[in-house]
Amino acid sequence: MLQVNELSKKMYGNPLFEGASFKINTGEKVALAGSNGTGKSTLLKLIMGQEGLDAGTIVIPKSQKISYLSQKSVVDSTETVYDYIFEGQKEIKELGLKLGKLEVKLGESESADFDKVLSQYGQLQEEYLGRDGYVIQELIESMTTGLGIRELLNLPMVSLSGGQQTLVKLARCLLEKHPILLLDEPTNHLDQKGLSWLENYLKYSQQTVLIVSHDRYFLDQVVEKVLLIDHQ
Repeated sequence: MLQVNELSKKMYGNPLFEGASFKINTGEKVALAGSNGTGKSTLLKLIMGQEGLDAGTIVIPKSQKISYLSQKSVVDSTETVYDYIFEGQKEIKELGLKLGKLEVKLGESESADFDKVLSQYGQLQEEYLGRDGYVIQELIESMTTGLGIRELLNLPMVSLSGGQQTLVKLARCLLEKHPILLLDEPTNHLDQKGLSWLENYLKYSQQTVLIVSHDRYFLDQVVEKVLLIDHQ
């Protein structure tokens, strides 16, 4: 699922790692460990193509999309938390918006147009059901409850603290359900209840997961392999 071959990377002229190689198999849950400054976050950025390689290759099947939770990016948007998370299933979200517009039209339609609009609504609703649109809506509520942020759903993203935004971005990553999941310090802003929820979610997920975290108990519950960056 993910293979790194003879990877080398320097930062400000100093080597982070040289000749690093590893592979992660489909469905494995893997921790990326190491002291601060050893390049854990940088390695995730390299996998995402956000940083350039000095040498080596990173091989990921073209068909495999990646969900990535970064540490520091800030969302400066007035859209609600609910809409931001739902963007993790963008096509289904857009179907839901079209349904909402048709509902308004149904209330405004003259009798001559009513049957036509109702037919459009029925077809679209059938597609929405077939793609689990209502299930996705319930999943957003379930995830945000588990992560302890459900009360934020109607607030604009720009009004949230950095920690709250991180948890919202985590929920969106999980909602995407891409085959590969990269998580950079997902536990930093979770309380004990949220930690337990995330542990269970990841343990039973079918995704291939690479996690950076200093929470050893959390990692013990979730991962089956540890990659350690040490002495470059």
